[in-house]
Amino acid sequence: MIQEHLELTPVKVYGSRGLIGFYGDVYDPTNKPVGRVAALTLEEPLDLYTCDTAPPIMMTKGATQKMFQDLWNLGFRPSSGEGNVGQLGATEKHLADMRKLAASCLGVEL
Repeated sequence: MIQEHLELTPVKVYGSRGLIGFYGDVYDPTNKPVGRVAALTLEEPLDLYTCDTAPPIMMTKGATQKMFQDLWNLGFRPSSGEGNVGQLGATEKHLADMRKLAASCLGVEL
């Protein structure tokens, strides 16, 4: 059971390298803010993570969705160019309907 959770908020960090930064806020189970991430400590890895190793950062599904929405608002898109789930299927169905309509109006059989 999650006792506290983290929300990462991406922000543009202007500069020659075009970096994106993240603010991290920690919330209790009632979603009351209880802290803010001040710094992360990087350690030299001794071994690979295992199933027994808890991830160093854990977020709820809602917090993760919020982070993706914030990244979308900053202009980030999937690298494969995909849109929302089902968007391509809906476009293909619409094109098929338009082909049928055009063929009917022109008296052409598809």
